[in-house]
Amino acid sequence: ARAEKVGMPIIWHVADPADFWKGDAGRSKGWTYGSRDVSKDQLHKEVENVAKRHPKLIIIVAHFSFLSGELERAAKLLRACPNLYFDTALGGELLFRLSDDPARSRRFFEEFQDRLLYGTDTSDRNHISLARQKARLIRRLLETDKPFSYSGDGKADLHGLGLSKAILVKFYAKNFETIVGPEPRRVDLKKAIAYSERCARITAKMTGRAMEDTSPGKVAEAFRRLAR
Repeated sequence: ARAEKVGMPIIWHVADPADFWKGDAGRSKGWTYGSRDVSKDQLHKEVENVAKRHPKLIIIVAHFSFLSGELERAAKLLRACPNLYFDTALGGELLFRLSDDPARSRRFFEEFQDRLLYGTDTSDRNHISLARQKARLIRRLLETDKPFSYSGDGKADLHGLGLSKAILVKFYAKNFETIVGPEPRRVDLKKAIAYSERCARITAKMTGRAMEDTSPGKVAEAFRRLAR
């Protein structure tokens, strides 16, 4: 409610790849969901409920809401909630599912060209080479209409969608600018430091590490240096 009131968009990670509910994928890493866990259907229903309850709240759902293989369902959700957006924070599932039927995926991007945002799912923890690799993959998927390789081994297991330049401009820049504005907003360093320190305390308590050794602790120190 607070984010809606002040006009702050939120990014929401909802669900996981569909295979995680099937019992095999990710089992060795503890990623598989069981019968006691909330279903993927329920998670998406909760997103819809929140979006409808707070119609002025801009919600950006990361990873295409893990619906890249269920575009009819994705379309139904976006049509029902005008304040909902998807980004392409990248995982292999998104690339492969959108490549399954390039024409169908292209139609989806055409219909929802004002509701889709560029994302890579990289952060300062990732090596720059990984960020570049993910950026190259999403660009090849959207900008070309040719087969290409996911791993770079020469096996053409993906296929580009060949989106128009007008859609690409919206996807890469205009849609984001529509939400947050074309110019970066000035950071309130005092509030940024306080928030980072709060996150550092929580992280330190959860991990047993010193506050200054946590990621938010390092961010807080960077903000303090800027404030000097």
